[in-house]
Amino acid sequence: MIGLPAAFNAAGVLGFEPVKTSVLRVGAAIIAAAWLVDRLGRPPTVDVGAQPVVRAGIVLIALAGLSTALSIEPALSFFGSFDRGMGWLSLAAGGVLLLSAADLFSDERRRERAITASLLGALIPCGYVLLQRIGLDPVTWTTLGAPGSSLGSPTFLGGYLVIVAPLAAYRVVSRAREASFGYAGWLALLLVVCAVTILTTIRGPILGLATGVVTFAILARQRRRIGRLEVAGGLGVLVVGVALAISAMGATGVVGMQRFLNIARSSDSSVERLTVWQDALRIPIGDPLRMLIGFGPETQQAVLERGEATVRLTQNQQWDRAHNLLLDTWLTGGLVGVAALIAVIGLAATSAWRARATGGLLPAAVLAAVVGHLVEVTFAFHTVVTGALFWLLLGLAASLTPRSAPVGVARRPRVATIGVIGALLLVPLLAAPAIADVMYGNARRADYLTGAQLEELAAQWAPWVEELPRAAALDWQQVAAIRDDVLARARAQADLREAAARAPAEPLPQLRLTRFYLAQGDFRAAEQACERALANGPYRAAVWDMCADVSARQGLTDVAPVRRARAEDLRQPR
Repeated sequence: MIGLPAAFNAAGVLGFEPVKTSVLRVGAAIIAAAWLVDRLGRPPTVDVGAQPVVRAGIVLIALAGLSTALSIEPALSFFGSFDRGMGWLSLAAGGVLLLSAADLFSDERRRERAITASLLGALIPCGYVLLQRIGLDPVTWTTLGAPGSSLGSPTFLGGYLVIVAPLAAYRVVSRAREASFGYAGWLALLLVVCAVTILTTIRGPILGLATGVVTFAILARQRRRIGRLEVAGGLGVLVVGVALAISAMGATGVVGMQRFLNIARSSDSSVERLTVWQDALRIPIGDPLRMLIGFGPETQQAVLERGEATVRLTQNQQWDRAHNLLLDTWLTGGLVGVAALIAVIGLAATSAWRARATGGLLPAAVLAAVVGHLVEVTFAFHTVVTGALFWLLLGLAASLTPRSAPVGVARRPRVATIGVIGALLLVPLLAAPAIADVMYGNARRADYLTGAQLEELAAQWAPWVEELPRAAALDWQQVAAIRDDVLARARAQADLREAAARAPAEPLPQLRLTRFYLAQGDFRAAEQACERALANGPYRAAVWDMCADVSARQGLTDVAPVRRARAEDLRQPR
């Protein structure tokens, strides 16, 4: 809870998500082993398997496993992409957090310590982004540019803080009648969280923050022990936080808030988002299998190439998400995935709602965090950090209405032993993204020959990642050009083929192969790669341009102009 939001690797190329993915997965393996030992070594007090939220979560993970098995890119769906890390393994790690949280947080002291840890974890990214704002960033970011604190993106930072804010408001309001340093500290933390969220100038998190805090205020006010003064103070913190953040940003802050007035205008990103949403909703329709189970986790980048309006509007970029949680789930998990997600959220909200009679203010904070998060991910998507906190939030909601375990449950030490050994054996695989990113970072700082060798080694550590063999191929091409080395050119070709094999449903790896074959004068291989690129990216103008070059080099004067005309047509949005 403290380390995951703060984790980053300044020596890597991607720097943020690979190391967070590894921390989450390795941490989940350790938690699973420790929980098994604890659970099987003592008589359990809570029947986790009888908790509806837990059951629905397990069903969601199982259905995602089915979508992964039948995915258009199974390896990618299982392990997750290099720059997002949200494959089935991360989902399974979330399931571990749900199980353990639903059990352990049924104890009030543990639950309060968990909330404290979540709030302390927010101090690091908030402090880091404030250092960046005043020009005191201790890290010189070169390949990544200026990051959004330790989460790498202001959107990701804001989405994370939206979940944290209601928990901070819970601590502030519950301590409102205490004249203590503890109350002042929680109040200051809430103020900082609100201010930093506004500093991101991202509309989704700002709306989520406002919705979450207002929801908590409304629910808290319904508790008779909470007076108007405490609730008004909580809302006042939000107003003060907004004012301070805008003042700190000056003209930039005013412009950032004015973004709300530009919605649906031609120059605003909301136009692109609406176009992507329309295509995301339409693409699975007509394919019964994909409507039912989706295309598989992490396949949105390849799937959205089938959306003509999206590709026409964004020819120079690729969308790897629909930027809406339900639509992303619709693409990756189909109808059963959407239904399971809604069931999990609904049951968690029901559990928290039922606990309001005896649970004090915490159920209100949990409900507010869920509501604020749902508003934020209506315009964004889960990251490693927000996904992990989402599952912890579900576990926290489940822990508020625990079910007593049956008497006389047998101990099974062998199961615990197997779990511990399995967790230890899985650690290298689960840590592979971070290891590969370190090697990739070292390669970027080395010469072309050493870099290519390191990138190939990194590709072996992460055999599902397309980017690593692609980078190695580009470095081998540089070596071949400098030294006129035939073997280096052959290595480049092998790596380009490997990259294309790792992303069989995407057009750009085939486009790079086409360009390579064309440069080598292998027109037959270039045409074959070109046709595969056209099949994967029928609306990508760059693909049609390259295929036109292939036709022209072959002397096909009747085909080349047609392909060129198609490329020009696709550059005109409709």
